[in-house]
Amino acid sequence: MSRVVTLLPLLLLAAPASGAEPAVRALNIRGLQLNAPTTVTIDGDDLGKAPKLLLPFAAKQTLADKNTDKQAVFTVTPDAAVPPGLYHLRVVSNGGVSLPTVIAMDALPQRPFAPEAGSFPVALHGAVGGSQVVETTFAGTAGQKVLVEVEAQRLGSKLRPVAHLYTAKRLQLAWSW
Repeated sequence: MSRVVTLLPLLLLAAPASGAEPAVRALNIRGLQLNAPTTVTIDGDDLGKAPKLLLPFAAKQTLADKNTDKQAVFTVTPDAAVPPGLYHLRVVSNGGVSLPTVIAMDALPQRPFAPEAGSFPVALHGAVGGSQVVETTFAGTAGQKVLVEVEAQRLGSKLRPVAHLYTAKRLQLAWSW
């Protein structure tokens, strides 16, 4: 019995005195472009001074300067051999490893959702809640094929999106669930 009592204080002293495990609250974009650098801004808690990304594929990552405990900016370049798809991103700090956040991987340039989509092809990332409406504009031509994919349900959201395509004069050309 005396051995157990003696070991308990020693085990408590041996436990590392580190911070809490990191928590990811938001990402500026939820996708990476294959074989090209993508800047990812992570907002969270307890990220520490030098967090790292834990990714299930080969990628070069560079942490930007002037990060805080609440925000970290990475430039990530995935290897060209990584298959497109959905993957888990985690943040590693001195306090531990964050819960996974789902990100997409494809060959498209990745950009935050904006009022102007810019040049095609592109993958736009953003957030929409409840009855909120988000829209973007782009230049198109008659007969041009446009593919719009909303991955909300695939990422676990209960959002039931409806996409509408309008002309410059706000006449509806098409819509889809």
